[in-house]
Amino acid sequence: MVGLGFCILAFVATGAAARRSLGAGLQALLVVGYLYGLLRGRYPDGFTHFVFDAALVALYGGYLLQYVSPATEHRSQEALTWTRVLMFWPAICMAYSPMLEDSQPMVIQLVGLRAWTLMVPSLVLGARLQRVDLDRIAPTLALLNLFALVIAGIEFKFGVDTIVPLNRTTELIYASKDIAAAGEIYHRIPSCFIHAAGYGTSMLFSIPFVLHGLEGTKRVRLLCMAGLAAAGIGIFLCGSRSCVVILCIGATFTLLSLRLRFTSLIGFAIVAGAIGYLVMNNERMQRFETLADTDYVQTRLASSANNNSFLALLGHYPLGNGLASAFGTSVPFFLQRLATGRVIGIENEYGRILAEQGIIGLLIYLSFVAWLLSRTKAPKPSQPAASMFGTVLVFVYWLGAFIGAGALSNIPGTPMFLLLCGMRAAAPAREGLKRALRHVGQPRIEGPSRARSASAPPVGSKPALR
Repeated sequence: MVGLGFCILAFVATGAAARRSLGAGLQALLVVGYLYGLLRGRYPDGFTHFVFDAALVALYGGYLLQYVSPATEHRSQEALTWTRVLMFWPAICMAYSPMLEDSQPMVIQLVGLRAWTLMVPSLVLGARLQRVDLDRIAPTLALLNLFALVIAGIEFKFGVDTIVPLNRTTELIYASKDIAAAGEIYHRIPSCFIHAAGYGTSMLFSIPFVLHGLEGTKRVRLLCMAGLAAAGIGIFLCGSRSCVVILCIGATFTLLSLRLRFTSLIGFAIVAGAIGYLVMNNERMQRFETLADTDYVQTRLASSANNNSFLALLGHYPLGNGLASAFGTSVPFFLQRLATGRVIGIENEYGRILAEQGIIGLLIYLSFVAWLLSRTKAPKPSQPAASMFGTVLVFVYWLGAFIGAGALSNIPGTPMFLLLCGMRAAAPAREGLKRALRHVGQPRIEGPSRARSASAPPVGSKPALR
């Protein structure tokens, strides 16, 4: 029953914070998300599996009770439309899934709604984020990244079992033991998350928000620089090669595209130097070096982007096999005995969508991704680093979603990623509104009035003598 208490606490705390502002609600949600892995691992009573879900529902409910200005509502209108579309089709899939032979029972498909329905409204929240909300989120995420690094350091030094005991909810953590160093094999570091991949993606998605804090006061800037360093170190600690690649692409593109202040460049150089020194002097943080093995990379890419498997899946399940039928769904241990349907193993996020929602669901998501990426404009040298890195992250992550599964089912990574997508989606509408507001208060001068104004004598002048 301890887990039920945590669910109630997360619901009440997040809901109360969301009543104050969207930024405060997201602060509470992120705290719950960063603690979620620890709570679920140390209190495996079943209820802790739903702690983050309770906080997310409270955030939506608390925020809906707030007044939303017409400008904010206009900015998020397209994101709201796509949210409705993305949430509608999974419900249809659940409705016809009992007619399929290999689909999961309905109670298991309800678990699958977490990724396809419960987290999707974060897209609208991202479109409605204001600068004051980002000012709240940046230092909070910096502190949470430092907290996660401390937990990861303890696991790195004394072993994963020091923080996370082995039980039915942490089996995946103990199964991820493939880091070779000095003739020994080590676990990947999960820190306070449910697995190592969740640690890496959460650190990656936190970077754009923490970068925003570099525009704050001196104390906030120093804190956010430390938070950036913690995120970078965590990405190498967890052993996620894809996160390392995306981090390098985003950092390189951002630094080469923007005109940054000299002090900012010095700060980034110090952070990069510290991360590089730690990585180069510790073999356990060098799992990304396996990417130098071209044969391995080709095999890995071929297994993920296997056209034959993709086409075979399309031919066998044109309408999908129902929710929670693909590899990557986190089914609670107390429901696993009920998961009697077929589990389709495909290391491809688009293939996962096809397996569960069929060709219609895949076309919906591909249309959404195409629309989202079309909203991205060419970078400007004066653009903030946070905006630039967020844009690159959204672009690269969606294009690389065919490698690996679970991009839309991480906690708290997925809501953070959807917030970034919502911010990108709202950017053109925000710029259009700014252009419209520049003309507010400027009187429109018609032709005849303008002519009369030009012919009228100045005030106080004498009429010309004829």
